[in-house]
Amino acid sequence: MHKVQLSDQLYKKARQAAEIAGYETVDLFVAEAVRGYLKLEADAEETLFTPEVLAEIDKGVEDVAAGRILSGKEVDASLADHKAKWLESRAS
Repeated sequence: MHKVQLSDQLYKKARQAAEIAGYETVDLFVAEAVRGYLKLEADAEETLFTPEVLAEIDKGVEDVAAGRILSGKEVDASLADHKAKWLESRAS
């Protein structure tokens, strides 16, 4: 088992929250909070990168490679070109 150190102020807040939530100890409260945070991280990853989303990303990569859509660098270059032309027209 490992120990985790908390500042006095954070420990006091954790103790109050543990009491309000009905935990027997601050340790149990903190352990549950960490468990919940780690589960949220795992859930978010699974939720964000579904097979459908990954397929859409793969299709986008294929489209860029085939020249059907512009890459981010190509968009940036095009915008920079348009900006330069616009600034030049304003200076005239």
